Amino acid sequence: MPLSASEFRDLAPVMAALESLALELSPPEELQRIGAQLHEMAEAFADELVEHQLVITKDDEWHALMLSACPNTRLLAVIESVRSSFHRYESLLVPEDVKVERVAAEHAEIAKQLAAGDIPAAVVALKLNWMHGMQRILDNATSSYFTA
Repeated sequence: MPLSASEFRDLAPVMAALESLALELSPPEELQRIGAQLHEMAEAFADELVEHQLVITKDDEWHALMLSACPNTRLLAVIESVRSSFHRYESLLVPEDVKVERVAAEHAEIAKQLAAGDIPAAVVALKLNWMHGMQRILDNATSSYFTA
């Protein structure tokens, strides 16, 4: 059964909105502390061309830390469910050993805004990260099961 690009595209804004809500529900002082940690993680993993599986692993670790202050466990469960759907598409679209482009600066910008206590700016940067990341995955798609 072919995968639909439009179905995959639909997941990125959902994830962006859910993660943004998680940030908005998190204690700002916790997000500032987490922002500093996220910035260190972003600097430590600054490679721009990396095996796809490593990108997934590091990205999941980064986003998990970013969301770790959110007190709404129901929301976090929904995020994990949607993330699993996103990864199912992703694993079918791009082989794990393929080198893919990533933009480390996107995570660094989110982290910078969180550390500064500017949650609205962090949300804007987060939404851009999800939309750009989705497009990078589509640009690297090699699956014959994939349709426009």
